[in-house]
Amino acid sequence: PGEANAENNTRDFRVQVLKDRLKVLFVESQPRWEFRYLKNDLIRDKAVDLSTILLAEPKHPPLPASRQDWFKNLIVILGDLTPDQLPLAALQQLESFVADNGGALIVIAGPRGMPTAWRGQRLLDDRQGRRTAGSL
Repeated sequence: PGEANAENNTRDFRVQVLKDRLKVLFVESQPRWEFRYLKNDLIRDKAVDLSTILLAEPKHPPLPASRQDWFKNLIVILGDLTPDQLPLAALQQLESFVADNGGALIVIAGPRGMPTAWRGQRLLDDRQGRRTAGSL
């Protein structure tokens, strides 16, 4: 009672409730503090199915090999990487993961590569001068 506009008290929107655990892929270059802390936190979360790739490990798991492999994730976290640490195919598939699949991409800044090495770069640079929309 007494409000000038009572129409802004409610809002209708859709919510998607997932029955499965959130598939998260975390790619990091070095085992820095942020990687260790976030990895341990996500491992403890029962709603998260975490996969990690630590590029500094000599026998690290491979990056997803196909578009479909990237699309199995709901969230991709990129740690302190440089663009050169990801193969062109991975950059293309990652762009498609976000642009075509609506996947969430989280980037975490660091002293080695992110975001300094990405300055002026687009997420995808085909190394032949053609660039796609959307810069980091």
